[in-house]
Amino acid sequence: VAAVIEKLALSHPEVAFVFISDKNVRIDTSGDGKLANAIYSVLGKDFYKNMIPVSNMTEGISVEGYISSPDYVRGNRNCENFFINGRYIKSNAILGALEEAYSSYIPSERFPSCVLRLNIHPAFVDVNVHPTKLEVKFSNERLVFNAVYCAVRNALTERVKRPEMELKNSNFITGREVRVVNAFTPIDDKVTAERDRKEDDFNLFTEPPA
Repeated sequence: VAAVIEKLALSHPEVAFVFISDKNVRIDTSGDGKLANAIYSVLGKDFYKNMIPVSNMTEGISVEGYISSPDYVRGNRNCENFFINGRYIKSNAILGALEEAYSSYIPSERFPSCVLRLNIHPAFVDVNVHPTKLEVKFSNERLVFNAVYCAVRNALTERVKRPEMELKNSNFITGREVRVVNAFTPIDDKVTAERDRKEDDFNLFTEPPA
């Protein structure tokens, strides 16, 4: 029950939720419509203090929410929260994009926390591929991967100081500039030679052909 209330509170910050268990208030959100305040109530002060805002539009897909700073990572994926059009979902494409965006910021055995909300036309999302409707299928997973990757990577580039990274022109990337190799390989197999060559990430920021 607690897990269900947590997801509902994060997906609908405009609604006030109070969850009492064994006479203790475990969740109490204000319902003021501010996602940051809902995150504070549900995920706690530590994540709230270390979160980075995300806001990006790529190929008609809006990605908004918060991600954790590279200094605030975990040993599991329990705090990776994804929502599509207000519904909590699970997606290997979105999960892969998030973790690939962090690939040169955190060790491969550590995982970021996040609350990411995607808005996409319902016609491009199939929510009936699993009885619980948690898993979804996209008509074009590559576009969704690119949208999430760009949003997270741009947020990290803007907010996280990396003195060794000197980029020419704009620091930001768009969906058409993403060149991720084997983006949809199983997450557990992502520790590859490509990741070890961290500096190769620079090619993701090159200007597109004229």
